[in-house]
Amino acid sequence: MGEMNFTQTPILSFLLNGIGWAGGASGGKESTPAVGTSLLIGASCAGCTPSSSEHFLPTRARKLDFLIGAGYAGITPASSEPSRTTSTKKPRKKEWRFGGNSFPPILLLLALLSACVAPPPPREPPLFYPASARERMLRIAIAEWEDWGRLTPETVPTSAEGSRENFPRVLAYWRALDPGGDRGAIARNRRRFSAGAGGVWDEPAWSAAFISFVLRAAGVDGREFPPSAAHATYVDALIADAAEFADRAPFVPHGPASYSPALGDLVCADRSPRPIADWAERAADAGRFRPMHCDIVVANVAGGVEAVGGNVRDAVTRTRLPTTPDGRLILAPGATPRIFAIFENRLGRLPARLRQEEPVS
Repeated sequence: MGEMNFTQTPILSFLLNGIGWAGGASGGKESTPAVGTSLLIGASCAGCTPSSSEHFLPTRARKLDFLIGAGYAGITPASSEPSRTTSTKKPRKKEWRFGGNSFPPILLLLALLSACVAPPPPREPPLFYPASARERMLRIAIAEWEDWGRLTPETVPTSAEGSRENFPRVLAYWRALDPGGDRGAIARNRRRFSAGAGGVWDEPAWSAAFISFVLRAAGVDGREFPPSAAHATYVDALIADAAEFADRAPFVPHGPASYSPALGDLVCADRSPRPIADWAERAADAGRFRPMHCDIVVANVAGGVEAVGGNVRDAVTRTRLPTTPDGRLILAPGATPRIFAIFENRLGRLPARLRQEEPVS
């Protein structure tokens, strides 16, 4: 391997595992493959030359060396290699020099690491939607419920999802997800349907696909409501938007004890053995999967609200949720699934500050 110079290699150098070096300086000596492992991550590290090539390209196995460069010039290791001749002197600790000063390798490593970590780009803020999006969302949810026969949890016939007339309905829900988001559900159930076998749409659960279908059909884009086979995926996305874009988020989470559900809101429950009681507790899961279920509030009735959801008793059903006189949900102690969040639907509801900025017609 011939002599190389950093100034000739301004592009990022990657892992060099004892084979050779891209962008190293030999300091006038022949560079040979290192038996030990070294890592060079450089980005435009012009002028980074070691004062001793033996520190940079060892000819014998040594301890692991890391050099992480991000546009640093003039960083050189101080000589610390003990003499090859017999000596009673203690070898000096390895140090690196920058601008004439010496630093322990770990301090330089930390400094370079911090310089190499670029902040993530800012997320695109959610769009404002007109009120027609929320109205379409309600019409679509109610229409689907009517298409299934205006069912309630108490009136669902046996194996409703497996009937031939309901096959295209559930298929449409899964098709609302992005390609591959169905996790193979469509292919498996197409085969069952084609063969006339039982168990069509028995798995996987399609309640999150139903909610995704309603939102996508209403014209709400995936940026504002990511379609998913799991409720937890879009729940986490809605919580994140509400935290980062408080005045623009299309859905805002509330605890069930502090908020009265309204038309278009999502009522979400935890189906796990140890359910959470409030949406704020979801952060402790750090994104881990948690089985959930969400329904769409479609009507206010005396003493309660009614909500439409998918895969409730294997069908799209409409459920009555009792409320207190001030509109709060009545939660039975120890009930499962446990309602932990109500997502306020703000589609078409601009904040007061932005309403004042709208032009007067």
